[in-house]
Amino acid sequence: MSPIANLNEAGLQSLMELPTGSWGATDLLAAREGLGLTQAELAAAIGYDRSAIAKIEGGDTPPRRVVELAVRYLVNSRPQGTLFKINAPDSARFRPFETAIGLNEAHFPGGKSTDVQLAAGPAIWLRIFPKFDSGRRWSSIDLKKAATQGGFPLGQLLDGWSNLGFVRAADGFGVFGVMGEPGTTKSVSFAFETGEIWSVETYLIEAVKASIQPGATPGIPYLEDRFKVTINSFRNMLIKLGLSPPFQWIAGIEGIKGCGIFYPAPAGRYFPVPAPHGLALVDRVHAMGSLEDGDTPAAALKPFFKKVFDSFAVERPEYLDDLSNPR
Repeated sequence: MSPIANLNEAGLQSLMELPTGSWGATDLLAAREGLGLTQAELAAAIGYDRSAIAKIEGGDTPPRRVVELAVRYLVNSRPQGTLFKINAPDSARFRPFETAIGLNEAHFPGGKSTDVQLAAGPAIWLRIFPKFDSGRRWSSIDLKKAATQGGFPLGQLLDGWSNLGFVRAADGFGVFGVMGEPGTTKSVSFAFETGEIWSVETYLIEAVKASIQPGATPGIPYLEDRFKVTINSFRNMLIKLGLSPPFQWIAGIEGIKGCGIFYPAPAGRYFPVPAPHGLALVDRVHAMGSLEDGDTPAAALKPFFKKVFDSFAVERPEYLDDLSNPR
């Protein structure tokens, strides 16, 4: 079980300095709430009924052994470091519009380095980061090695780019899809010095809408496979950096209002009319969740996938869980 919050370090130190057997009900309540555990979770961890914990915290004279076991468990189970600070949790872009992502450095003497910006357009994005801040910081050199070696885990959320470039900034390293226009991209995956990875794509939704005949309903392609593959690659990169689960993720898609959604038929069957399903009445969907040790991408990202289908008023088929589910 993973605690989800931190008790103030001074408070933990005070608990640790108390003599064995001197902890009281208020110490138990402070430690349990500070570490984000329910009474039931704590009771299960130390082998007591939840009602016993509730009585102690309610003011009953506590059996000292129960309190000692509980507080020692809580103190020893506290996470190392503080919760990871999530910047702009609702944002699709990690840089303001028309602000450079970073510098694409020249690859030969006398060449010209170029600032790279993410182009306009409705975004599709995926972020992954540690649940707890390790306190470590990685240089752009370290991030580049982890991103481009051992299977190139810092790929694009939507693949298909024939050429990729590298971009460096004061706060990290990224890989972007090279377009004809210098200094602009519609796809970038960026690894921050803190251990966060953020991938954004601004081409697909705009292209889908532009290709539709007048009066027809645009259909958003089925993207779950790409989210599953990408989050698995990013998880592997964080592990290469020395980080361990649990991780957190944020995923989103925008520009979908007035569109339907495509998705594959069950194995061995087909949809006779290849038309998009449903109709989105909202323009933007995003969700946040956790990626625990042993979780499959399908299980971790399912709340987001379901929320996407709900926005189109379409019931998400369960068989989609089994498609492209890397471990």
